Amino acid sequence: MTAIFDPTKPITDETVWFPRGMFISKNSKKLILKPHDPRLRDDNDQIFILERGQMHALCRFLWTGKLLPTDHSSYARYLGIFDTSIISDELWSEIDKLLNTYKSISEDCTEFKDDTWDKLTILSGIIKTYAVIAGGTGKSSYYQATLEWVGQYHDELKKPNPDQGTLDELSSTIKSAIEEEQGKIKLIQDQVAKALTALATFHDNCKVYETTLQGDEKSLQELLTKEGNNVADLQEKIDKERADINAAQSIIDADHSRIQQTSYYSWVVPIGTIAAAIIANEAEAEIDMIEKKIREIQTAMEADEAKLQTAKILQADITSMRGQVTDLIDIIGPAIETLEALQGAWAGMNADLQTLYDLFGDHFACSVRSLPDSIVRFCQFNKVAHYMEEKKKKKKKKKKKTKPS
Repeated sequence: MTAIFDPTKPITDETVWFPRGMFISKNSKKLILKPHDPRLRDDNDQIFILERGQMHALCRFLWTGKLLPTDHSSYARYLGIFDTSIISDELWSEIDKLLNTYKSISEDCTEFKDDTWDKLTILSGIIKTYAVIAGGTGKSSYYQATLEWVGQYHDELKKPNPDQGTLDELSSTIKSAIEEEQGKIKLIQDQVAKALTALATFHDNCKVYETTLQGDEKSLQELLTKEGNNVADLQEKIDKERADINAAQSIIDADHSRIQQTSYYSWVVPIGTIAAAIIANEAEAEIDMIEKKIREIQTAMEADEAKLQTAKILQADITSMRGQVTDLIDIIGPAIETLEALQGAWAGMNADLQTLYDLFGDHFACSVRSLPDSIVRFCQFNKVAHYMEEKKKKKKKKKKKTKPS
């Protein structure tokens, strides 16, 4: 992303200093690359980039993966199978292969959730804190203070006999302030880079899990059929209903930031982690759809004979899990794009600061003398600070409305 700040041209619009590349349009779901202009765009029409629907969907799967069973007893309890004596030794052997895959998925999801994902959550807070401190209000704004020092330097330089000591002090102060902000940006960029590496590794691992689960599902289905259980139709039924569940769930994920909830996630066999049913009216239609489809799957799993019902439960579980891993792989791509866009946004902000910093290099006097007078008219920059502060207030207001889990 190229820097928008051009020191050779008059700044007629203060939005040149606003955050950019960090917001997603709610309607188009696309990244907003232009400077945020509150006069032309309603804040309600955009969300912070890390609140993108795909990121919430990724979090949902991480919880599904973390909670997967990894041994006989937890697997039977997880699926609600109380009489395990009807499961043959040969079938347990196939289940053991599946549990080994589940164990790998669970360990991977736990590591990613507890390390990378939690650090991304912290990163989101760091970015917002940076915006508050850098934007601030009035004299508390780092950016405004820096630009005011540039203005003072500019005014001193225009005097018939400028004081070199004053110029040196202002130059040093400006460069120190910029270096401090660039240091904070580097910390953010380093964390984003680590998250991208971890996400790419997670994606590669999930591709392996997908292939393994496809093989596990085929072997299990063949064995269930061999033992006299007709489960082929159930696989097709689950895949069909899951498509509708995912469509409704994606709407909830996209609207997560505006939905007030008491408990966002709940666990349903064989679907895994989904949006909780106790949720605000905004998602009522989607929740109804999800509940309806889950009931249809659970009805299809019912059977008069315990052995057949157990077979259907086993088939439903692995079919659903295989589908979820495939869905996850599709989600990780946009999640990587999201982080790359965030990385680009901060690279752009760093470039703007570097452009200003470079004006105070070896030939800074000549460079700053060429600055247009408009750059030192700082009353406009109060609007930047006001924008940052308003975003902070709105965030706090939303948190107060949200009830604790």
